[in-house]
Amino acid sequence: MGNYALLQDFIDIISQQWFRKFFNDKLDELKNGLMEGTNDTFRTEFIPDIELMNQTLVSLKKQAEQLLTMKEITEFIDKNSLKQRSKDNKIANIALDEELINSIKENPDKVAEKITELIIKMQIGNILKSSSKAFSMIDSLLNKLGKDTIFSDIDREDVYYILQTEILKSVDKLKEWSINNSKMSKNFEEELIILMSNSKFSIKEDAIEIITHYFDNVINNELTESEIAVMSKPEGKEAAKIINYNKGVVICEELTAKIQLSIIIEKLLEN
Repeated sequence: MGNYALLQDFIDIISQQWFRKFFNDKLDELKNGLMEGTNDTFRTEFIPDIELMNQTLVSLKKQAEQLLTMKEITEFIDKNSLKQRSKDNKIANIALDEELINSIKENPDKVAEKITELIIKMQIGNILKSSSKAFSMIDSLLNKLGKDTIFSDIDREDVYYILQTEILKSVDKLKEWSINNSKMSKNFEEELIILMSNSKFSIKEDAIEIITHYFDNVINNELTESEIAVMSKPEGKEAAKIINYNKGVVICEELTAKIQLSIIIEKLLEN
């Protein structure tokens, strides 16, 4: 099961390995989305500031590479997460909208730069939110098994049980979403059943990939331009569909993060 003294030592290693890969992969996806003009949040002919984008993403990757412990990673997540409300108690998306408008007024020749900055800020916030949800599993392991527990004394089955239980918490959210959106969810009923079972993590990963693909390529294509335009406004009936869609996407991202982290934990336990 590896040469670790305490559970905390094991946790630091898996946190480092998982977060670096997860974060870097998501940054690459973000870059590709911006470069290809297929970012789900902004269906426009916007051309990003390539230099700023590269500088920002390279800097974030370098910072992530320097994180060695779970404590350092959680501090990084907290520092770079998009707060639900700003200092003056404004909802995050509204605060970003106002920041963009003010920036355009003050620096009309730097619109692309500011939009690029805000898109990255928003997407990084979403990525780190998923990371935080995944790390809730780590907290559960530490709380239930004890961070100072001698690693060789830990029963692998206890670890698997805790991980499956934490994954099911997110599956319950997707199940509720599916019940409320039966017309849209009928196409991934089999995958949802797999997620609700005690199947291997690798099988669950395949299932959530299929569901995520469905959200990205089917439900997303059903959204109209007018619905996309009101995405950042929390009020109004016209925003209901996009808000509902985003809720499903967030749940899928949360599940993906938890399952991928569980796979890394499983592999290290078996080595």
